Amino acid sequence: MGVNGYESNKADLRKRLSRVEGQVRGIARMVDEDKYCIDILTQVSAATKALETVALSLLSDHLAHCVAQASAVLVAGMTCSHCASSVSDELNAIDGVDGVTVDLNAGGASRVIVHSAAPIDPTAVRAAVEEAGYTLATSPI
Repeated sequence: MGVNGYESNKADLRKRLSRVEGQVRGIARMVDEDKYCIDILTQVSAATKALETVALSLLSDHLAHCVAQASAVLVAGMTCSHCASSVSDELNAIDGVDGVTVDLNAGGASRVIVHSAAPIDPTAVRAAVEEAGYTLATSPI
């Protein structure tokens, strides 16, 4: 698999997660020591906020890196999960593809999203779909 979107931010994420881990251990200690409920809830709120900060950072990195390199195509002729699996297998074999998501539409063209760290050659996508026994619909999404 390719480089993750958070790779450049990894040290900061690990530091934040270590702090959250310490906060959660502190909360457990407060429970063991029968501390006042509101004091414990205050610490739970702080830990929750810290985790939300980590989640938002990961989401931002994901949108900027991973989603930015996703491309979608419409594939005609797929009718079942076996069809989707065949197309996914062929697309995943393309060098640089990190993953494939198929939104199967048995009554029409199915939406296929190819995830990669760098743009993938459209002719390679077309060839992979055709190798699986299907065709691209009239236009990409």
